[in-house]
Amino acid sequence: MKILKTLLILSICCLFSPPIIQAVDVNTYVNRGAPSPDREWFSKDYDKVNEMIATGQLPLPVLDPANLPLSLFFQRLVNVDNLSFHNNKTIPLDNRFSDLIHLGPNFNNILLIYVQAANKGEKIDSELSKLIFFQLAMASSMINLVNEYVPTIPKDKSYETRMAGLEQIKSGMATLLTGAVVSLSERHFYSTESVITIASGIKQYYPSFDLVLPETYKIELKYKINTMLKNEKNETIRQKLSAINDLIEVEQKP
Repeated sequence: MKILKTLLILSICCLFSPPIIQAVDVNTYVNRGAPSPDREWFSKDYDKVNEMIATGQLPLPVLDPANLPLSLFFQRLVNVDNLSFHNNKTIPLDNRFSDLIHLGPNFNNILLIYVQAANKGEKIDSELSKLIFFQLAMASSMINLVNEYVPTIPKDKSYETRMAGLEQIKSGMATLLTGAVVSLSERHFYSTESVITIASGIKQYYPSFDLVLPETYKIELKYKINTMLKNEKNETIRQKLSAINDLIEVEQKP
């Protein structure tokens, strides 16, 4: 059964889905070129992990109590501490912005591998929910960096081109948020715990999205959340949805 169609819009790359197999140990994969899971990762590290998964040098990292190495790699993959570099304003803006611009596509390539594995029947809804959570965190950092970058753009002959590029980035962030919200309703795939994880990510990072969303999008988003609230039976999820709904402020027309 094909699932998670909404996540496929987040990347246009066509990648194969490697089998989930038993790992050896962490050192074995690091000796093959994998970044250490014991430090923060940057864009180039995600690129390397994507390459190693795609070529079979690193099995798909999953949360498996019986397979600590793969669990450690997955936990690092979705660790929001990896974004501390991009959020650190003592580091030059160009350095932070450049790395995050490259991190986005690298991460989305990895995400698509998980989507394809899920579409082939792998039970990885917990992993996907945490990947979505990290993606929301990454998008939040991107929005904040764009807002920090705009005042520094010189108003020369390239100004309009640069601004158009930034608007495309903002539009992509709205599309990403849409995918996360729709995932909340994919209960045939996501467990209650996974839905809570995704909802927690939306709640935590929505304030950044609010800075760039058009008013009509906010109205549509509020409608979708309210519709979910009417049909939701789980009290914990209801509380999460209600909290998200409270964050979405729309203009009240007389």
